[in-house]
Amino acid sequence: MKVFIPISITFLLISCKDYSNNTSSNIEVKELYDNGALKSITFYKDELHKRKISYFQNGEIESIFNYKNDLLEGEQLWFHENGTLDQKVPYVEGQRNGNAYFFYPSGTLKHTRHFKDDIAVIVGADYWDGPLNIVKSSLRFNDSGRIYYKKNFDSNGKFIDEEGKRE
Repeated sequence: MKVFIPISITFLLISCKDYSNNTSSNIEVKELYDNGALKSITFYKDELHKRKISYFQNGEIESIFNYKNDLLEGEQLWFHENGTLDQKVPYVEGQRNGNAYFFYPSGTLKHTRHFKDDIAVIVGADYWDGPLNIVKSSLRFNDSGRIYYKKNFDSNGKFIDEEGKRE
């Protein structure tokens, strides 16, 4: 009877995996750093769908990538080594598509960009590092993803100057 209880508890702990964020996988593959620390876990739902969570050596999550047909698909997340979100970028069939957000290590918003077919398009903004998300620069992009017009603001949000020409 003494042996049965520890075995039952061990079985219960092993079978209670954390599949947060809809990672209902059938196979789990772990990769370790040379020092034995967890480097990544890949959850395979099936041949076409997987989620890979990578870790910094300090144990903080480095990135969470979702794949479909070996291409990035859906929301992809990158983190700073201090654990705060670095980037949140949507992908469709391996290309950036939609509104992407980039953050300072402090956790405040750094940039916004809108992507279509992996090219920054239309508008974007850069922000000052601070709690109020004050715009540093307002940006407009051409069809190839290059900035053609930029309005600059000081850390209080007051207009300073503009660069380029409005199309």
